[in-house]
Amino acid sequence: RGKTATVHIKIDTGMHRLGAAPESAIKLIKNIYKYKNIYLEGIFSHFADADGKDLGFAREQLEEFIRIMGKIGKIRGLLKHVANSDAVFRLPESHLDMVRPGKALYKNVLSLKTQIVGIRRLKKGESVGYGREFIAKKNILAAAIPVGYADGFRRSPKNWGEVVVNGRRAPVLGRVSMDQASIMVSKREKVGDEVILIGEGIPAEKVAKTLGTIPLEVLTGISGRVERIYNR
Repeated sequence: RGKTATVHIKIDTGMHRLGAAPESAIKLIKNIYKYKNIYLEGIFSHFADADGKDLGFAREQLEEFIRIMGKIGKIRGLLKHVANSDAVFRLPESHLDMVRPGKALYKNVLSLKTQIVGIRRLKKGESVGYGREFIAKKNILAAAIPVGYADGFRRSPKNWGEVVVNGRRAPVLGRVSMDQASIMVSKREKVGDEVILIGEGIPAEKVAKTLGTIPLEVLTGISGRVERIYNR
């Protein structure tokens, strides 16, 4: 095509997922320079355990990466990077030429919200949702919210458990549907009230703990059909 591809070479220092083995990385890098349509801009690696309690293995990976950098020291101008979000804050010696924050860009600023679209009274013994998984033990108010598992609002094996409405925690009732879910509300709530799924009062960390996963899976699970609003 007569075009030049700009590439970064990944070196496997211990993640064992992708990347060139350290012993073959030097040869690979030298071979790349034989191709006029490939521009080698940088080299990098990825930490396997930068979020763990013990940073010992991450430091071993960094030492291995620095060792390889030393062997290609004659090749000037290469961008060298290895620090992911956790390493940005916990391992400053890994910053090198650039860093790669991912979840850190979103975790404390992103919120996921919807609103109440309907409220109905449930009498004792009445159910809500598929499978009648929730049956009211007393008279309650159930509010419908237009969000479901197709949006990333998890259905199983565990659901969100609760959301926040008007500063108060509201339990999720019964089975989450594809496009809808139900929550228990008080007499104070009304149609149009904002419902916080992730944000103030219910951080991604809490949601992740309830679901038995990590915050990053919760955030990346928000589907593409959910409207994104960016505030400056």
